[in-house]
Amino acid sequence: MTIDEEIVFERKLAEYYKKNHLKNEAREHEQRAEWLEELKMLRELKDEHRKIGNIEGFNQGYRKAIDDLSNKICMHFADWKYSEDDKCIKDIIELASESVEEIAEQLKAGVRNENYNKEES
Repeated sequence: MTIDEEIVFERKLAEYYKKNHLKNEAREHEQRAEWLEELKMLRELKDEHRKIGNIEGFNQGYRKAIDDLSNKICMHFADWKYSEDDKCIKDIIELASESVEEIAEQLKAGVRNENYNKEES
């Protein structure tokens, strides 16, 4: 029997006892129905909380992976050997590092916006 079926059952019993003028029994079954409704609501809230926690955990992992990749790429650029006189290579490396950081931020913002849009719908 599901919790919804049990709630209906308890309410029917409460009505039956009311019709037969057994107030104490009716109150007991009405109370059980109320407790079951509260339990159902708490379970639904717990499930919703778990879903939100899973999404947030995924997002944190996703953002960390983007940061790790971005840092690794930038460190790779930093390891490039070039002459101090070679300003062109130095500028290219700086621009590439900045581009990687911008793309990383856009990717992380995209996840936040995507989840925001999911919550709106």
